[in-house]
Amino acid sequence: MLIIMSIKEKVIKLTKRIKFNIIALYVAFQSDDISKKAKVFVFITLAYALSPIDLIPDFIPVLGYLDDLILLPITIFISIKLIGNSLWEKSKKEAEFMDIKSLPNFKFGIFLIITTWILILLFLLK
Repeated sequence: MLIIMSIKEKVIKLTKRIKFNIIALYVAFQSDDISKKAKVFVFITLAYALSPIDLIPDFIPVLGYLDDLILLPITIFISIKLIGNSLWEKSKKEAEFMDIKSLPNFKFGIFLIITTWILILLFLLK
């Protein structure tokens, strides 16, 4: 029972950290100091994270949550590395006063995910 509580607490902490990082990425994305390469990758990360649909729907057992637990943290990590330390630290300070609900839905994320599924289907059909 203690192990289950420990895992649950770790998942809750990870979820909170991911939400905070998404807010900080949004702040960094709005900055004029971000490079074009980083801006494109951060945009893709935000589009995926803030999209109303997932690449793998959550109702699919196990796989539905794996994209949120693996793909999203990886893209966040890469985005942070591309941004650079000074902008990232500045963005984190600004993000402390924001809530993830205040961020806009990235409707481009829907397009990105649907396009990905179409490409996967075309690849499988050939």
